[in-house]
Amino acid sequence: MQPTPVSEFRGVAHHEAIDALLSEEFTNRETRRVSMALMTAKLLPPSH
Repeated sequence: MQPTPVSEFRGVAHHEAIDALLSEEFTNRETRRVSMALMTAKLLPPSH
C-alpha cells in the first residue's frame, strides 16, 4: 500500500479528505479480503 500524498488534500475540506482516506482504506481491505478468500479456496478441496 502506498501512502496518499498530503499535497493531494491541500485545499480540500477536512471531511472530503477523511472521506477519501476512508474510501482508500476500504478498497485496500476489500482487495485483501478477496485475495485471501481466493487463496483459501485454492487450499481447500472442492465441497461436492
